[in-house]
Amino acid sequence: AGALVAAMNLIAKYGFNMQSIISRSIKERPWEYYFYVDLDGNLADPRITETLAELKNYTTSLRLLGNYHRQEN
Repeated sequence: AGALVAAMNLIAKYGFNMQSIISRSIKERPWEYYFYVDLDGNLADPRITETLAELKNYTTSLRLLGNYHRQEN
């Protein structure tokens, strides 16, 4: 309980913005969910690697799905 709030507080602590968050239920485990979170940041920023390392303390599984360069208009 409270893992999502702890993870969101950690993201805020390091000063990153969440662009989106999507929740999906885990079919084999009623009342449990996994989340997709889209953050502003880049792996070249040491704060991102620190954030990801600390996030592992609040999750049972953590996967990085991509690291993309944002094109400014």
